[in-house]
Order: sequence, then structure tokens, then C-alpha cells
Amino acid sequence: FDHIVGWSTSSLRRRDELPKYQIKHLPRGDKYPHVVNVETGKTPTLDVVPYEAQINGTEKIDMEEEMIRALTKMSWERVDVYFKGSRQRLLAHLAIQVKNYWVNSDGADVVQHMIDNFVL
Repeated sequence: FDHIVGWSTSSLRRRDELPKYQIKHLPRGDKYPHVVNVETGKTPTLDVVPYEAQINGTEKIDMEEEMIRALTKMSWERVDVYFKGSRQRLLAHLAIQVKNYWVNSDGADVVQHMIDNFVL
């Protein structure tokens, strides 16, 4: 996450599903130093994915909840990245795009991870 995009939004999780990381003990690899967690989406049960969220006593589907519900119907992989100590940490969501190597080079390992693990 960064200072513009929150962690629950950027990782497409409900707030109660966010991992409880200890920042000092994040797992880091040599090949992909900014990739700290990889998980495959799980098929939800009905009690995990509520049909509607209650807001102010009325039944209304929250846009974030709707997006998460739709995504949990598909098979996909979630990759958590962490740019602590990087000069690009404040705009981490831009670093992952690596539009300009000089500006976004810290995200190159994340892109390489996606290339190395791409499955058709």
C-alpha cells in the first residue's frame, strides 16, 4: 500500500481479512525483495461473502464489497508487495508499473515475479 491507495483497497480484501504482518519480520526473498506474500484466491462460502451489507438500516451493496464478491468468483493470485526503505514507497502503486526505469526501478522485481509466474 502507499499513501494514496489504502492496503485493503489495493489488496482487494475486506478489512478483517488483512494479514497481521509484523513489519520487522516480513518475509523477503533475494530474487523478489519487494514481494512479501503470494496467495491463491479461495472459493468463498456463503457465510464469508454476505449477499448485502447493512448500511443505516437499509439493504445496500457497498461498491468495494461488490467488487470483492465478483473477484472471489474467479481464480486469481494475490501478491502483496512492500516498498519500505524505497525512495518510491510513497507512490508504490506507480512503482509497480515501471513506466520509467530511473523513476520506478524498485518495482522491476515485482514485474519480473509476474512474468516468471504467468500461467495461461
